[in-house]
Parts: sequence; C-alpha cells; structure tokens
Amino acid sequence: TAEFEQRVRELRPDLPILYMSGYSQEEVIGRGLIHLGRPFLQKPFTAAELTELVCRELELPSESGGREVTS
Repeated sequence: TAEFEQRVRELRPDLPILYMSGYSQEEVIGRGLIHLGRPFLQKPFTAAELTELVCRELELPSESGGREVTS
C-alpha cells in the first residue's frame, strides 16, 4: 500500500518496490492502495512478465528473450 511504501522509503529510499495484486491496476489505484505509475503486475502473470518488470525496474537487460522461464 501507499503507507507501506512511505515507511519503506523512510528506511531505504533507494529500494525498488514492485506491487502485485489479483485486482486490476485501476481498482488498486482507485482504492488509493498505490499511486499511479508504480511498477505493478496483475495476477496471474508469467515468470517472463515478472522477469521483464524486475529487469526494467533494476535497469538490467532482460535475459528471458521471450523464452519461458521455469523453476
């Protein structure tokens, strides 16, 4: 939530935060849980989508190259 983000920023202003929810981004923003423009994934999502967003937020090249990532 926005409150959680504020508390984390007080301790670690440089820490990237990624939000995920089963609700749509519009619903989560509309409820005031996160602010517009924050990194967000709606469940369900693929490992490749998660990898892409994490790499983008950490400013790393995506290694998946469209391949499916398995654990």
